[in-house]
Amino acid sequence: MRFADLPQDDQIRGVMVRLRNPFFLMIAILLWHATALMQSPVVVQPVLETDPSPGDDLNDVAIWVHPENPELSLIIGADEDGGLISYGLDGRTVQTLTDHEAAAIDIRSGVTIGGEPVELIAVMDPDDDGTLRLYQMNIETRLMSPLAAFETGIDAIGTCLYISGETGVVYAFILSETGLVQQWALEAGPGGELQPRTVREFAVGSEVVSCIADDELGHLFISETAVALWRYPAEPDSTEPRRILDTVGGRISDNVEGVTLYLLPEGEGYLIASNEDDDSYLVYERSGDHAFVGEFEVGASGQIDSAEDANGISATSAALGPAFPEGLFVTSDDKNTNPNADANFKLVDWRAIMAALEGQVQPAASQPPAETEPADSAPTSLAEPRFAVVTPSVQTEQVDSASDAADDAAIWVHPSDPERSLIITTDKTPEGGLRVYDLSGKLAQFLQDGRMNNVDVRYDFPLGGELVDIVAASERRTNEIRLYRVDPATGELENVNARAIESGVREVYGLCMYRSAQTGNFYVFVNSEDTGEVEQWELFDAGNNLIDARLVRTFRLGSQTEGCVADDQFGFVYIGEEDVAIWKYGAEPDAGEERVAIDRARPNGFFDADVEGLTLYLTENGGGYLIASSQGDGTFTVYERGGNNAFIGSFKIEGANGIDGVSGTDGIAVTSAPLGSLFPHGVFVAQDGRRDNRDENQNFKLVDWDQIANALGLTVAEHFDPREPS
Repeated sequence: MRFADLPQDDQIRGVMVRLRNPFFLMIAILLWHATALMQSPVVVQPVLETDPSPGDDLNDVAIWVHPENPELSLIIGADEDGGLISYGLDGRTVQTLTDHEAAAIDIRSGVTIGGEPVELIAVMDPDDDGTLRLYQMNIETRLMSPLAAFETGIDAIGTCLYISGETGVVYAFILSETGLVQQWALEAGPGGELQPRTVREFAVGSEVVSCIADDELGHLFISETAVALWRYPAEPDSTEPRRILDTVGGRISDNVEGVTLYLLPEGEGYLIASNEDDDSYLVYERSGDHAFVGEFEVGASGQIDSAEDANGISATSAALGPAFPEGLFVTSDDKNTNPNADANFKLVDWRAIMAALEGQVQPAASQPPAETEPADSAPTSLAEPRFAVVTPSVQTEQVDSASDAADDAAIWVHPSDPERSLIITTDKTPEGGLRVYDLSGKLAQFLQDGRMNNVDVRYDFPLGGELVDIVAASERRTNEIRLYRVDPATGELENVNARAIESGVREVYGLCMYRSAQTGNFYVFVNSEDTGEVEQWELFDAGNNLIDARLVRTFRLGSQTEGCVADDQFGFVYIGEEDVAIWKYGAEPDAGEERVAIDRARPNGFFDADVEGLTLYLTENGGGYLIASSQGDGTFTVYERGGNNAFIGSFKIEGANGIDGVSGTDGIAVTSAPLGSLFPHGVFVAQDGRRDNRDENQNFKLVDWDQIANALGLTVAEHFDPREPS
């Protein structure tokens, strides 16, 4: 029997017997020491430390580089109890502003406000619901003064600044205790005064406390304290998916806190994160795949104690005189056991970090070699997807808002005249609702009924003694399921909610409908904007030609979900966990939580996160295809409807005949019903999240299914009727 096959108790006894032998004992000791050395972070020593903070509750720090004399640069600390404190490079206090609390700080130089360049300082005051306070630095006096203040209303605790390399717009990111992030454009009003405008909002998941933006590369790095270190796109209209760089349980022990950047020319440099519970700092490449470089601690040096429980960190590659010729790294020290217990900052010469990490970290003057291997390449074990190209035949009129407004679509097939069929879409702005278009793309109805996110349709619901076509939509503002009937004569939608059907998930997001082939019952699935919660509601006739619903099932995926589609004939519901996988669950209310992943995000699968909309093209005899929006690369992945949902290929929609292509797609819809000469075997509809002409608002593109079928070798439905599915 092999040693590995022995029972665990026998293995332990065997190891102990071997360790009684001096030779084996010496080998074990040497191996233990080697392992410990490989796993231990290197230690660097601070050059000096600052005066203690008066509030003893340091949370963040930023380095202001003097534009004319770098030796006059300042270190500015944010103290939640003591306000703002600035220090010279000798560690002595220069200024203290104690009027307001300060939990986070960031700085940008030369920002134009009112026609004048300003050294802009953004500070998050966490008092009440959080106030973003802006200050300016006087270059001559090196003193800060208030510039403006704006209430956030979201329990904000963090902030960082970003100057767009594309537009030059200055943005402030606002972080909340609940994981919500807002992006504000700091714009000048008619009189030159600042008037911030919210341009984007998203949920990370749980508490976030620190962020840093890379103006040159357009990245936003966020520390989700107890979970992970993330990279998001910093541009408000970017469709690039978020990317996880490291996790708790990976190189992060329990909490990741402050994040900062050491910038080098040509996009090179380093991302640094505070690994708080280990009193260490993790270093990653600034660009590419953000490869891990090394880990260091700030140890004691003479009368200066080591840094512990670091929250805020900051770095600069600017030459700050003879003491810091290659730049400076600053960390908060929450313990500061020597000479007293009041928190302060430790200053480390960047050259010490370079030396400790043995040349892996470069000085500001050097040019590290560019990466030669492509990032995010798919594994060789997977076949390369086919990116077929199709073009739209029709586009809808654009939405009214220039923001991210359009989202999802559903196709209603007219019972007697297919060319009168309609595209029902959602407008998720506060003034939005449902926009209904005809097959030429013209707006037929705008039902201004709330912040609608996802929509779906089912036929022949028994209501008031007749069979009616119904539409369900998710309303994010009131967290409700909205229900409508379609008038077959006019095509107009009419609300048929018997009451406000309020979901228990945290902000309803995705929605799809299901009609059971077993019982004939109708259902609505809704999921959450950020928690992965899913609810299943059964619809029923409530009398007076109104519809009500009862909750029959709940379950949870691991993270953010949205896209879903149900296969009525086979009894499955497909749900997209955006960064992770497309899951197949049973659609009956007693199906439980058993699931199968039919595809995963690259590099482990074929879609490029996020996976967004999902839809089904149904053909006779149970055939057809599942289609997913692969938002990360602007394509659409196609799978077999039956069996194990084998991957077939991918296609993208490019512009032609005066209609632009499609990118950044959220919702999609398809029908295999013949809709006249323009769409004889059905139509595929995709939301266009990012128009080629930035002056044009979002809309939807309609693609003849024959184009997709010919490009990927797919079959077509000949006589499909959605009211009598095979």
